[in-house]
Amino acid sequence: MSLRISALSNIPATTDELGKITPKITTVFGSHVFNLKTAREYLSDDAYKSIVASIKSGQKIDRNVASNIANGMRAWAESKGVTHFTHWFQPLTGTTAEKHDSFLR
Repeated sequence: MSLRISALSNIPATTDELGKITPKITTVFGSHVFNLKTAREYLSDDAYKSIVASIKSGQKIDRNVASNIANGMRAWAESKGVTHFTHWFQPLTGTTAEKHDSFLR
């Protein structure tokens, strides 16, 4: 086991200001990510296959399938208590830019 993994596994659960036990960060990090496992649950078979093909080989996603994916992501986000969404595109000088998508509750 690496030194980093060993150190992380030795971090005890802590309590917040109200005495509620908070979990170790390793149990919650990445737990609110729309990944392929989540996609399998919220998308139709066609939409899931399309998103997998896009991730693995860069195939374009059909506009109708994209709407299905967006609806699936929205349903997933709402199941997490999300009330707001933002899509922020920040053009930068030169040849690059930043894009941020966030769900807020």
